[in-house]
This record gives sequence, structure tokens and C-alpha cells, in this order.
Amino acid sequence: MFAAALAVVLGPASAAPALPGVVKIEYGYFCALEAVGEREAQDTVSGVVRQVEGAPQFIEHGSLVPAVIGIGFGVYVQVEPQYEGLVIAITENPPMGPNGQTRQSFTTTLSSIEQSYVGFAFEHGYELVTGPWRMSAELNGRLIYSVDFQVVSGELMPSVSCGFQVPLS
Repeated sequence: MFAAALAVVLGPASAAPALPGVVKIEYGYFCALEAVGEREAQDTVSGVVRQVEGAPQFIEHGSLVPAVIGIGFGVYVQVEPQYEGLVIAITENPPMGPNGQTRQSFTTTLSSIEQSYVGFAFEHGYELVTGPWRMSAELNGRLIYSVDFQVVSGELMPSVSCGFQVPLS
């Protein structure tokens, strides 16, 4: 399930972006936060984007992600002023859901003042698809950032205990 939170200030970035739209970018996986709301997102498998309050803290920085219910992954990004505002967040993933959807998108807001969060949390069994995933954002057809992730079976990585269960809805 997708989640987005705006204006999250974090520490130093874990990777220097090569794209001109980015001031700072950080990515990795974390314990998913409970949703405080949701909004419609027709171009997603679930049809909604869950909204979270606060900033999930990374368990690990980088692009390797365990496919485990309750784990989320994503990016914190601060953009150049000309890329600030409403953008299209895109996730490309292995075939998922009843129609084998491989591309999902929704609108979110990015900031040039603080880092914004865009991510995905594993909440349902059908979401636990392993393989290459890509998260990116575009404004008026121009790529702002693109981050590749490799989602692997949770059995291939050290066990993670998040201390809560993400409610299955």
C-alpha cells in the first residue's frame, strides 16, 4: 500500500542523485507506520494511497528490501524549486494483483524546503512480489528522480521485528 507524508526533515542523504531535479535523496526500508487516512488513487492495485503521520525511520539504507508484511520502503527527497509542488509518483513492480499490474501511480507533493516521503508498505500477501521495483516521480513529463530497489524473500535477510502488525484491511 502506498503512503505519502510531506515535509519530513532527515539527516544526510545516503546517495548522491544524478538527476537535476533533486537536492537530496535518501532511500531504504523501514517498519511501516499505521495509516491515519487514505485517498483515492485509481492507478494503483488497491485503489487507494494511505497517508501516514510522521516519518518512518530507516532500518537499512539502500536498495535491498525484504518482502515481509509490515515492512515498507521508499524515498525521502528534497527537490529543486522548479520541481516543487504536485507531481506524479510512479512505482514499477513485478506483476501484482488480479490483473498482474506492473505500473502504479498517484499524485503527491514534493518540497524544495524539506524532504518529502514517498513509499510503499507491504500490507497484503498479494503485494509480496519479489524482483526489481522502481520508484520515480515526474512533473509535466520530466523525470525528477528514479530509484531502483530489489525486493527479495524475507527469508534471505536478517529477521526484522517491528513490534506491531499493520492492520490488514
